[in-house]
Amino acid sequence: MTFSFWAIDFSRISFRAIFVPLILSFSFYFLFKGFRTKKYLPFLFAGLIFGLGFHTYIAFRLAPLILIGLAIVFLFNTKKAIPLYWKHTLIFLASLLFTAFPIIFTFFLHPEYLSSRSASISIFSPEIHQGKFFATLGETFTLSIGKYFVWGDQNWRHNLPPFPILDFITVIAFTFGFLWVIFRWFFLTWKRFYFKEYNREYLIFSFLLLWFFVMLAPEFLTREGLPHALRAIGTQPPVFIMAMIPFLFLFRLAKKDISYKKYITPFSLILLLLIAFLNVFFYFVLWGQSNQARDAFDRVFTQQAFYLQSLPTERFAYVLANGPGQNMSDELPVSADVIQYLTWNKKNIFFLYPETIIKTPATFLLMRNDEVVVNKIKNYYKEKARLETITPLQEPGISFTVIHID
Repeated sequence: MTFSFWAIDFSRISFRAIFVPLILSFSFYFLFKGFRTKKYLPFLFAGLIFGLGFHTYIAFRLAPLILIGLAIVFLFNTKKAIPLYWKHTLIFLASLLFTAFPIIFTFFLHPEYLSSRSASISIFSPEIHQGKFFATLGETFTLSIGKYFVWGDQNWRHNLPPFPILDFITVIAFTFGFLWVIFRWFFLTWKRFYFKEYNREYLIFSFLLLWFFVMLAPEFLTREGLPHALRAIGTQPPVFIMAMIPFLFLFRLAKKDISYKKYITPFSLILLLLIAFLNVFFYFVLWGQSNQARDAFDRVFTQQAFYLQSLPTERFAYVLANGPGQNMSDELPVSADVIQYLTWNKKNIFFLYPETIIKTPATFLLMRNDEVVVNKIKNYYKEKARLETITPLQEPGISFTVIHID
């Protein structure tokens, strides 16, 4: 996971969603430590960490289903589970509610926040499934599963299209691990029903499948932009745990028979190093230096900010914020944040509002080219208006238009 393109990309973008695998991993670590040691403190830590997750990405709201499923499996697979762990469970739930309370109280005061934009993209919406709910579900589930193996997220912000979100070695390892977990789960379920056998392995495999499918649901229960590596980010830990299973088989084989060790050790090491090399190469070379990734992140706005910084202080700069994105509290689209952030200390740079008073000499910069607006400015200032196309030397594929008023 350290070298995974999928994990590196979202860590470096710093989307809030990257907290989901972190919080789930540490919460479940302490939860299972509590089950193993029967001590109260791990349950306290597990609950405090889990509650924090509700303050992160919206997909985390489905994570309690993992706990509910895990509780059912635990009761089904553990003798005298309730007498042994009821106090521990109360500590876990109380600490979870403690850290989750601020957002629960916010939703109580503002229930409209709960729906967010999910209602408009959910496959449960009749406008989305158009009377073919199960056909739509089959399509979205296939696309969601397929991104690990065949055809990945086609958004250049999230992936290196058209490749799957895992490199080919990890794909092979995950395929074997995933199928093994499913096979063992069915086999152990059969043994539990017919032979009343209590098996720790059954709890582990049930947990892995619960974690994977529950955190995949935020993706396949929507239809917009699938496959979608971001919405399924909560599946990262179980995916890489299952991808490690074939390596564990090899390590156990080497431990069992020393004659295999001289082959298995270098073979495993080469594969792991190759995974690291491939992902770093994909991220920093193939993807990181591509024009498509640059355009996906709207690098043009950064170059516009650098250009505005280079203007002399005696010249007034006016930015027409016609870039993409939702309007924020300052009535500017979210894309304008780039320019605001990078030019915050410049007193001669202003965003255009209806009430803005224009002073000259001035330079107008349009975040997105708009011929209608350009012509209006030219017609108003006539011979004083001078158009210039800016092409940054370090990024020749980018260009934008400014209008100078002298």
